[in-house]
Amino acid sequence: MDTALNIDGDFDVVNDSVSSVEGLKELKQKMYITLSVRKGAFIYDRELGSDVFETDLNSSNCVEEIEMKARNALSDFPNVEVIGVIVDENVITVSVEYNDEVLEIELVKQEG
Repeated sequence: MDTALNIDGDFDVVNDSVSSVEGLKELKQKMYITLSVRKGAFIYDRELGSDVFETDLNSSNCVEEIEMKARNALSDFPNVEVIGVIVDENVITVSVEYNDEVLEIELVKQEG
């Protein structure tokens, strides 16, 4: 079980209580955090994160590059396999398989 985050990355508060997530939602949230945080940026765990957003989304091989970076970032997640990446403008969707379930993690590249 973990603390639930809202779409802005803040604690999800309902009726003055912080929500929690578990199961597949918790796994998806942890993978989202891992993929969206720049590797080395979190002071308490310099290994947390990925280099996904350092990819030039206009390059001809960006999908393959993001797929490789996502596999590397998620390599410590047991039974998780990156099965595809879709890039549409500044939105990156990483599809993963976990115990025969397909989960999609949507990342938005911020300008600047």
